[in-house]
Amino acid sequence: MKRIYQLLNVTPEQYERGFFTNYLEWCESVAMDILETQKIISNNAIAKWYRTEYTKCEQEFLYRANRYVSNGVIDAADLAVCYTQCVEKMLNISPKPLIYEAKKVDKQTKQIAVAGIKVFSYN
Repeated sequence: MKRIYQLLNVTPEQYERGFFTNYLEWCESVAMDILETQKIISNNAIAKWYRTEYTKCEQEFLYRANRYVSNGVIDAADLAVCYTQCVEKMLNISPKPLIYEAKKVDKQTKQIAVAGIKVFSYN
């Protein structure tokens, strides 16, 4: 982790902010509405999966970066672009079974009478 901070020239707080922003963007990309997004964001299994896959992307970044940094051929702006390209791959993958479980809606409904019309609502 510290190596990534150094290569990107960011503080741990800036890194965490970027990670969380990426996580929220990913959650929004796999959800259909705000309720699904909230369920996915708060699901521990999905968060653990995301962190594991994100770490793999960061390892790829470190592999790429180390090849060029040692030669002095790359600057901080290029490293930031490389990092973005590596972690953007997250937008193309998802754990379908975990997402399906997180999106499940409690099927218990109750009827509410509104001016003689039956309206169903979820508990």
